[in-house]
Amino acid sequence: MGRIQGLFERNNLTGSQQIKAHRGELHSVSVSWTGATAGQVVCQFIDDTADNGIAERIILTVIADAAAGNYQKVWQQGKVCENGIFYKEGAVENVFTELTAK
Repeated sequence: MGRIQGLFERNNLTGSQQIKAHRGELHSVSVSWTGATAGQVVCQFIDDTADNGIAERIILTVIADAAAGNYQKVWQQGKVCENGIFYKEGAVENVFTELTAK
């Protein structure tokens, strides 16, 4: 498989924010956290430009399985987001998130 052209990285995402305002692709996400309670939502990735409350547009929800942890997800061919890419942080205070998208 050849290199995918047009990829970009975002590191150390803080707070909820729009990553892309139009169609795009998620290729990988890496999330780490401390200070969580097991079962807390760490973050979500949404196929939209904002947190619009449409459950069907949530692409990925990362849930803490312990007070501290790591989560990684890779989509080899990219996960298409038709409406944009929005990153939403949950109630966990110490979250470090990075992603690769197109």
